[in-house]
Amino acid sequence: MKNWIYTLLSYLIILSVIILVFKLYKWHAIVEIDPNDHSMEPDYKYGSYNLDTSAVRVEQLPLGSAVAYYLPGNSTNPKVAYVVAIEGQRVAVRAGKVLVNDTPFEPAISGLAESTPEYVVPRGCAVLMAKFAGEDSIKFGPFPMRNIIGRLK
Repeated sequence: MKNWIYTLLSYLIILSVIILVFKLYKWHAIVEIDPNDHSMEPDYKYGSYNLDTSAVRVEQLPLGSAVAYYLPGNSTNPKVAYVVAIEGQRVAVRAGKVLVNDTPFEPAISGLAESTPEYVVPRGCAVLMAKFAGEDSIKFGPFPMRNIIGRLK
């Protein structure tokens, strides 16, 4: 009986260490903004930023927060953009401004088309836009959660 208890305690300790290592890894997650990427200046410039990777569902992403994400088919060079809208919200561009449920999104996004058709963000997706539109939802449409790495701290 004693051996069984010691074995169980050993497994619990090993499991606890493994969980702690994963939590520390997630806690220390960072994203590097490329020196040639000016899409989020002046808010986020070239350098390293810590990430909060705890958001696992799209409704846990605060609107207006900056997130790191991967472009479709490219998981090597993360980008940074604002969460403009989440699933179920209506998004359109009118007079060069992003409207979410008919309310202008702040901060303003530059380089937008004059207008786009309104659409509803699909389930499990978020609309991400950089301060200067480029490789974000303007080009690729809503991003699924699997492409979002975490929120910048």
